Amino acid sequence: MELANQDIINLIEIGRSGINLKKNQFDYFGQRDYINRLHWKTWSQFVLDLTDIDLIYLYGNRKSKDYFEYRNQKANQRIFKTEQYSKVLKRVEGRKDKRKQAITELRKLTNDERGKKLEELKSKYSGLSTLQKLQIMAKDEVYPPEYYPHEWIEIEPDELKTFPINLIKNLHDKLSSKTIGQWKRFAAELAKLDDRNE
Repeated sequence: MELANQDIINLIEIGRSGINLKKNQFDYFGQRDYINRLHWKTWSQFVLDLTDIDLIYLYGNRKSKDYFEYRNQKANQRIFKTEQYSKVLKRVEGRKDKRKQAITELRKLTNDERGKKLEELKSKYSGLSTLQKLQIMAKDEVYPPEYYPHEWIEIEPDELKTFPINLIKNLHDKLSSKTIGQWKRFAAELAKLDDRNE
């Protein structure tokens, strides 16, 4: 037993006419009296797009005011969701552009140059903690994380959870799900901790 569009049309017509039920209307609703016991959420699915005057015909003045407030709340929720989606879309596009630029810079290095850079980085920052090494990666505005030694991201998930969320977000933004090997695993772990993905 469900509510139908025809139920809404008939009820509005009764409200508009301002007269008692005609025999055919009485027979129709006599078989469908259960609709008065349906949850309000069931009704809301059918009446979101009704005009204000049809809502009054359907509900009466007092209930219509309540519904107007409900409908406005739903409209505000849709606006909020649209704005949130727009922000996420801009962030994703920004990530793609920065990622593309960083990868371009990395590809300018020959294999020999990259090998030497890795050894220099390992030697230069050997005394730093894991957190400090990740912070260096996150602050780099030229190269992507893959520029750095992969040994720096050999981190247990439980330890990664202890790091600042802003650092997690920053590193996650700098990586791509299309990266490979250990970096792909690291990107997946970061994604789990990025609260913007919830």
